[in-house]
Amino acid sequence: MIQLDHKQQCCGCGACVQRCPKQCISMQEDIEGFLYPSVDDSACIDCGMCEKVCPVIHRDDKRVPINCYAATNPDETIRKESSSGGIFTMLAEKVLDQGGVVFGAAWNEKWQVVHKYTDNKGGLSAFRGSKYVQSIIGNSYKQAEEFLKDGRFVLFTGTPCQIAGLKKFLGKDYENLLAVDFICHGVPSPKVFRWYLQEEIDQFAAQKRYDKPNKCSSVPHIPKEDIILPDGVQIRKISFRDKRKGWKTFSLALSVFEEIDCRNNRLETISSTLHENSFLKGFLNDYYLRPICEKCPAKQFKSGADLTIADYWGYQGNIIEDDDTGISAVLLLTVKGEQAFESIGCLSCEVPYNDILRINAAAEQSVSAPYRAYFFKQKNMSFNQVITKLTSRRFVDKLVRKFWLITHRE
Repeated sequence: MIQLDHKQQCCGCGACVQRCPKQCISMQEDIEGFLYPSVDDSACIDCGMCEKVCPVIHRDDKRVPINCYAATNPDETIRKESSSGGIFTMLAEKVLDQGGVVFGAAWNEKWQVVHKYTDNKGGLSAFRGSKYVQSIIGNSYKQAEEFLKDGRFVLFTGTPCQIAGLKKFLGKDYENLLAVDFICHGVPSPKVFRWYLQEEIDQFAAQKRYDKPNKCSSVPHIPKEDIILPDGVQIRKISFRDKRKGWKTFSLALSVFEEIDCRNNRLETISSTLHENSFLKGFLNDYYLRPICEKCPAKQFKSGADLTIADYWGYQGNIIEDDDTGISAVLLLTVKGEQAFESIGCLSCEVPYNDILRINAAAEQSVSAPYRAYFFKQKNMSFNQVITKLTSRRFVDKLVRKFWLITHRE
């Protein structure tokens, strides 16, 4: 039976839930907004299947890439819609051309990030672009297994821990499975994103309808499950990697529609860059990542993926033009991954692994989150106020002085 003594013992992949023969395990959200398995003891038969498929209990050995490349999709439109160079789309289209299916992370109608699949190219747009929230894996491992057993080719994309969960769940290698992950910084709390998103929507509605200044209430408003939209307001699109100001200075952009009256409508984009946006600043400073991200079990390519994709900021070659729409780093980990990459015909050039590692240390190193506990203790401030305080120079200097005094105390 799955039993968690510490939150750092679970990556939230959901493999245990999907493999349980009695369906007596469910994923429940904790106070921080992360999903963890909960077991119905009365139905459990102690078969041990949940532990057998756990990628945290059973970790694979570290690996090194066979080859590494800088690569781009020749379609500029696809590159602009993608997190980096648009290589995922080329791999996915190749799989779909063979009658296969593609699994990825997409927004649902409640603006939650969920795993789902598509068997047509029109469905790929929902998977493009980063989602800086841990996705709900649902029963996608079971669905993938059914397709694989039917002989269909499957491309499954996810975080390294989700791919590790998939491989443990399947329990065997499938020649018709192409597993693709990415270099992961860590997975933020969906609840924290709901908090941020609710404040943005509330501010938008207040400013536009009542001509009030765009100031945030000091009282935190954290929706338990669903975002509460004011009458007439709809979210049309969320983009964590909006490239209208360029790839290197991407923005978090919310497209919001408002029906003012029967004759007047407004569609507006709320956008701020990674240096300005409060949610992105909190994410990059590791304030609300899942606890296990500090000791990630899937670093050093332990996930079992066939290839890994990442951003290639700082690419210094001259074969690929850096037009600020995105360049991908592609790390090939198996012969199958190598063959799949060679088949798509993208623009690419071989590069040293150490050069990718230079700007993607997260491939091997877990995050350090010294201010995480402080963030989750804040109860009486708005999200923006908490982030502003944590990122202020005065606050950081104060903590540094306190740490110095502790370490130099006789």
